Amino acid sequence: IYQGVNDNRSGEDEVVKLTRIQRGEISLGIDLSRRENVEITIYTVDGRAVYKLSKVYEPGVYTINIPSSRNWSRGTYIAVIRTGENIKRERVLLVK
Repeated sequence: IYQGVNDNRSGEDEVVKLTRIQRGEISLGIDLSRRENVEITIYTVDGRAVYKLSKVYEPGVYTINIPSSRNWSRGTYIAVIRTGENIKRERVLLVK
């Protein structure tokens, strides 16, 4: 699995980092300075959502594990992570 391009639209310091990709799991690190609703959606390149999470987190540092990639087809996926005003896009290439 490979990760690539990102797009942070807020212009602020990054609060989301793709910390680890390994067979069957993607881990995201999130550092929040205030209470935020975190939305994570992973899309296929044709726009179909294969994973969604929406949860409110208190201030702190979190690791979010996304275990379902072992059932996905190999190819390119786009992870879109929203925290408050921040939007980050990560390209993830799944190679089996």
